[in-house]
Amino acid sequence: MDEVTWLNVITVLIALGGVVVAVLSWVVSRGSRSEARRSADAAEVSAKAAQDSAREAAAIAAIERDREHDRLGPGPVTGIALELEPNPRDSGLP
Repeated sequence: MDEVTWLNVITVLIALGGVVVAVLSWVVSRGSRSEARRSADAAEVSAKAAQDSAREAAAIAAIERDREHDRLGPGPVTGIALELEPNPRDSGLP
């Protein structure tokens, strides 16, 4: 074989290698696209769960705040007893 024939064979092999790489890239990109779609769906579910969790945490925080407020309050007022006593310092005053 002469030099031009070898050059043609090498050119064809390089072109075939390019086709193989392109096909493999296409297959990988389809898989990546599918996984990206699944990841996006999972992110949506996760965001909704985070919103639900935040709402529940806010409700629990309000309940705990009210409970703490009641606990720190003075409690029920019972009857007040008064007893009047004279002031001992007033004993000699007109």
